[in-house]
Amino acid sequence: MKTPWFHITNADKTGGPAKVSIYGEIGTGWDGQSGVDAKAFREEFARIPLNQPINLHIHSPGGSVFDGLAIYNLIAARRANVTAYVDGVALSAASFIAMAAGKVVMPKTSRMMIHDAQGFSIGDSENMREMATLLDRESDRIADIYAGKTGKTRQAMRALMQATTWMDGEEAKAMGFCDECVDAAAVTNSFSLSHFRRVPEELKPTAPTIPANSGAGSTTTPHMDTTNQVAPQATDPQNLAPAIPPATATAQNVIDTSKFVSLEQFQRVENQLKVEREQRVTNRLDAIVAQNPDLARAEWLPRVLADEKILDSLASLKPSIPEPVVAGTIQNFGNPLIESYNKLGPVMAHVRSAADQNHFAVVPSMNLDKANARIKMRKELGGELIRAFDRHTPRNANTVSATIKPDALIDQLVVVANNRLAPLAAFSRLFTVDAMRPGASLQVPKATAGSTGQSNPTSWESGDSTLAPISVTLAHKTQSFQISQTDANFGFGLDHLALVNANAFSNLLSDVYTAILTVANYGAALTVGAAAAFDSTSLKPVLAAAKNYTNKNLILDGGHLAYLLPTDKFQFALGEQGAYGFDLIAAQNRWTSAATNAVGFVCSPDALAIGAGAPANVSNSQFETYGTFQIAELGLTVLYTIWYNTATRIRWASYEVMFGAAAGDTTQAEVLVSA
Repeated sequence: MKTPWFHITNADKTGGPAKVSIYGEIGTGWDGQSGVDAKAFREEFARIPLNQPINLHIHSPGGSVFDGLAIYNLIAARRANVTAYVDGVALSAASFIAMAAGKVVMPKTSRMMIHDAQGFSIGDSENMREMATLLDRESDRIADIYAGKTGKTRQAMRALMQATTWMDGEEAKAMGFCDECVDAAAVTNSFSLSHFRRVPEELKPTAPTIPANSGAGSTTTPHMDTTNQVAPQATDPQNLAPAIPPATATAQNVIDTSKFVSLEQFQRVENQLKVEREQRVTNRLDAIVAQNPDLARAEWLPRVLADEKILDSLASLKPSIPEPVVAGTIQNFGNPLIESYNKLGPVMAHVRSAADQNHFAVVPSMNLDKANARIKMRKELGGELIRAFDRHTPRNANTVSATIKPDALIDQLVVVANNRLAPLAAFSRLFTVDAMRPGASLQVPKATAGSTGQSNPTSWESGDSTLAPISVTLAHKTQSFQISQTDANFGFGLDHLALVNANAFSNLLSDVYTAILTVANYGAALTVGAAAAFDSTSLKPVLAAAKNYTNKNLILDGGHLAYLLPTDKFQFALGEQGAYGFDLIAAQNRWTSAATNAVGFVCSPDALAIGAGAPANVSNSQFETYGTFQIAELGLTVLYTIWYNTATRIRWASYEVMFGAAAGDTTQAEVLVSA
């Protein structure tokens, strides 16, 4: 039967304070019997009415970090009503539990001790590194608790913890850990503290009475392997078991095996910690999935149990936002094909017929998954989807052309351009939805200097940033192509045409900014070698060249980038920025007109400016459909048009944009070449 180490009295509504005594080890000990875990404490602590004052009496050598943090949180939730009294010792995990109280009182002769979380692991070097990472993380959490009480920094608290700092009542008060120091006599220590460092002589018992099985908080490794991992209650790594008394001239050389921990005890603790860890990781994943329903819990659970660091990346993902409903979807009168297609969502663009003369209205583009899903459905259903619309929907002359045809044009360019034009995110941009003419200039904002900082200011309205816009001249970029009657009637034919021309249109825009990436603009190029000899070490001189950039954005040829990518898509943390030291990494496979042998470009955003606008309105009776949409993430507004030539009886389609680029701060970039 477990030996309770705490006792609660007067947990009623009489108005007097409840007394909570924590006298002993925190958490379950080595033997699986001594100590009480946080769950048992919570059940007893919940009996105390919420508004009742609580006197918390502590005499404990510490114990499990995880149990200690849980108990800390339970008490801190009632901080205003809690006064903590360190009756004898509050060591290790017991010390930060005391910090949960609104007031801490210590006799002058009592002791508090703080140190880093401790534990040990049995396994290979990776197991050891994981243990070290976990211990540092838990020590930082504990340091934050001490910092919140003392008003000092986390770094200052870690320094005290790493030194294993012992304090009497007066010292604890001087350092901010205690609020009041009294003359009352402290309870005599009866715990064996041999596993702690720098134990004051007066705390060492003359004879062992109550063995302390743990010190600073217990920790476990992220990967729990029952064949080679051991995660005991926190103990000094140099003392995997109590020390064997040395042989002397007056004593027989007899080993006291009663102090050794059995394999069964190791496994019992290990299994308990494994279950607790799995429950903690699962609960956190469930909380993340509740905020982001797009995450597949069944898919991610085994991965986060294998490596819980992935949870931090999942938590950083932005929750999916339902897309706005816009007009223009086709009503379904009973055909399942139409119903399935409409479930994919409306066209996220402003669509007009020839008779609609409204100004352009730009709305967000659809996400890539939806665009790909609509492309796939059109390919699978082919002309049957078009015929279904013809048979089952009331329609005027523009009904089909205002749905299937624009969908094909938009979906393909959204998918293609988000990949081909990803490097645009590395540059300064000004993309407007206003109608622009060829040859017009846009002034792309560029801040060259911040305002001057002040010390002890008398006026906070002093100084200003320096702005020097980059002038970008726009040109009308157009990709036009013919559509046969068969292509117009069957979605898969138009999808194919749109795909080919979306690639060509993306190349047309890409050539505008790659033409600026020359040694004439940015000086001598930096050689990074051929793709076959390229790896992460090849990035060191690139990162060194960009060390003073405001942002370090890397554009790299796909052949070189391939040698950096992991074979497992889960090897990199999702949404992680700063990979290899860069703020952004994007692929660029076309280097037309760039420097000879160009394979990359490293820059800050101010090194190159991109300007874009919408072409002027079109208006003619022969135009069937036209409208604008935005490329996801980039905000680039594109005009699409479908028209019919009555003279040649040929149908045409086009993509159009006003687009230009110009060199900016040429000291903030380097062209990368293979040789």
